Amino acid sequence: MPDNEISDAAIGRRIQQLREARGFSQADLAQRLREAGVNWSQGTLSKVESGERPVRLVETPTVARVLRTKIYDLVYSHMPLQTESDTKQRVRAALDVLDNATESAENVYVIFDRLVRSVREVGEIFEDITESQEEPE
Repeated sequence: MPDNEISDAAIGRRIQQLREARGFSQADLAQRLREAGVNWSQGTLSKVESGERPVRLVETPTVARVLRTKIYDLVYSHMPLQTESDTKQRVRAALDVLDNATESAENVYVIFDRLVRSVREVGEIFEDITESQEEPE
């Protein structure tokens, strides 16, 4: 079955990928799910991950929340996983862009301020020239 199709096996593989990416054992995740209201044992989780047991619709939001992901990410396994380190890297990159934009904006402000002062000086020079031409000799 192609990766972009939805199947119990694909969702199970995705749950396994997410579980491993979060550093949870099957027993850890099963315990977390039980605490959140989904009554899965480690054996049930094993069956889900192997595609032998489907994830029920009513279980899906809780499974996603416990795995710190979105329902979409559980269902569409052909999309790459976003790990916490990926997210941190994306945040750092966005902050770098923001820093560069801020620095650029500050540079534009400095240049604009210089331009305004230069225009004022040219205006004053023009006034001096105009006044000197108007004064009788």
